Amino acid sequence: MNKNKKNKGFTLVEMVVSIIVLMIVGTVLLRGFSTAFQTVFVFQAEQTILVEEETHARIALLAIVRDARRSVDASVAETSPGSGLYELQFVTTDGVTITYSFNGDFLARNVSSPDIYDFIPPSLSHFHPNIIEDDDRYILYITIETERWLELNTSISLQRVPER
Repeated sequence: MNKNKKNKGFTLVEMVVSIIVLMIVGTVLLRGFSTAFQTVFVFQAEQTILVEEETHARIALLAIVRDARRSVDASVAETSPGSGLYELQFVTTDGVTITYSFNGDFLARNVSSPDIYDFIPPSLSHFHPNIIEDDDRYILYITIETERWLELNTSISLQRVPER
């Protein structure tokens, strides 16, 4: 055997050690990537929910504004004293009564004629209407809050139609 000849290549121990090191590095990288992907997916899901809640709140607000513009009179009443739950009622020029009531879980729209009972999407957590009246007009202030604390406010100044 020639002792001057150098052995070229890797030993079995060197190969096993390098494979173990690569597995450890791969595991650490895989956990890091999976955590990053999870964070992105959770963020996207939360954003989708927020956009959906905002859309529902805007739909409710637009429906209320539409009915307020067609009304000749409006009133606000607390459904039970101290409950913080309100009912908003409009009377249109043709005598139809439209009532928005909030029971803490959902906002409902009830039209007296014809008997139509519409539900506004249920992702609202707060509905607070307020009316300031003058002789010839009234101002309606509405606050709608979603379950994730998005708050939408609007105010409408409406001319009071004189009774005939």
